[in-house]
Amino acid sequence: MSEQRLKDLLGELVDDVPRPDRPRVDTAWDAARRRRRRSGVLVAAGAVAVLLIGTTVVVGSRTNDSAPPPDLGTPRPTPSTSEDTDRTPKSRPPDSRYKGTPVWWAPDAADESRLDQMESVLPTTVDLSPGRPTVEPGQPALGVYTIQAGDGGPLRVVALSPDGSTAELPAGQLRANRDQDGNGAALTPPNGGLSPDGWHAFFAQQSSIELYDFASGEWTTIDTPDWLAEGARWLDADTIWVPNGLLLSGVGTTYDADGRLLDPEAPRIFSDLDVAAADEPYGIWVYTSGASAGSYFFYGPIGGGPYTNPEGIVARVGNERSVLALGADGRGKGCCPVAGWLGDDVLAFQSSTRVLAWEVGTSRLHRVSELVGLDPEREWVSSSWASQALR
Repeated sequence: MSEQRLKDLLGELVDDVPRPDRPRVDTAWDAARRRRRRSGVLVAAGAVAVLLIGTTVVVGSRTNDSAPPPDLGTPRPTPSTSEDTDRTPKSRPPDSRYKGTPVWWAPDAADESRLDQMESVLPTTVDLSPGRPTVEPGQPALGVYTIQAGDGGPLRVVALSPDGSTAELPAGQLRANRDQDGNGAALTPPNGGLSPDGWHAFFAQQSSIELYDFASGEWTTIDTPDWLAEGARWLDADTIWVPNGLLLSGVGTTYDADGRLLDPEAPRIFSDLDVAAADEPYGIWVYTSGASAGSYFFYGPIGGGPYTNPEGIVARVGNERSVLALGADGRGKGCCPVAGWLGDDVLAFQSSTRVLAWEVGTSRLHRVSELVGLDPEREWVSSSWASQALR
């Protein structure tokens, strides 16, 4: 069943959701989309856990093998290798177009190891194994990772320092988070818990945000209405926005990086990256003076790959917009949030437990970093990146 049909059915069923300025079905659809985002928050080491909470979600509509292929692009490309990802050969033409925007399909997750290695400020491996030393205050983090045991065991919070070493935050006060229905919810919000400059990180609890200052090593508690901290995001390196309602719509409340109240009615921030109005963004948006990017569930249809409505990334460099489409197989749902710009036209994003780099506007992908040291049978990790500190 397509997403549009799901939405149509929802419209037939929902008659009593009050929202004067929007159709009732759209308000209910917002709630379902919030649950959809949560389903892809936790990534297993070496595998991906899909949490479907309270509703059935269509991950992607596979192209009907018996039907003729859509006339939207070329057949699916072969995976990139170190030869064809070198900057000397030309990038292959787009595999299809989506609303006029060129689309390149990424290799399967199983073929990512064949990509060439790109040097960056990130180390080639990020060690998340137990027994890390305790964080020493006084330097920012490039990444923060909340690691939880699937059996409800203790959680760990690990930070990546600019020198490539990792250390644990003293986070004994954090508890596993729950949503309004009692389901597991993200400690590190999907919209990003680490500030863009890496000097602060916040973690969602049922009725508060726990804010850590890497300069001082001190924690601050920001009290919030129940269950709203999961929808929080950084507007910039100094401002946290918390939605005023569960549907993540309308206005929110802002706080500064020290936890002080700024504005109880701050407007919701939207991106202008969307290719189609029905596309659903997730994760953070990353900006430079001349480029921006974000991750999406695409409504589709998109040709040239195994799904007509895949996940992927929209990036704009200058006035040119491009799409990188990513199949869910081997990656899972909500697999691939953007992390930050490594250069003027090179974008880092996470694919399960790997960080990859995309030369925007081309087919060229590279390996950057990999999360290691996790127990693939027991542990789950959620990542957040200092988007402005990766260049």
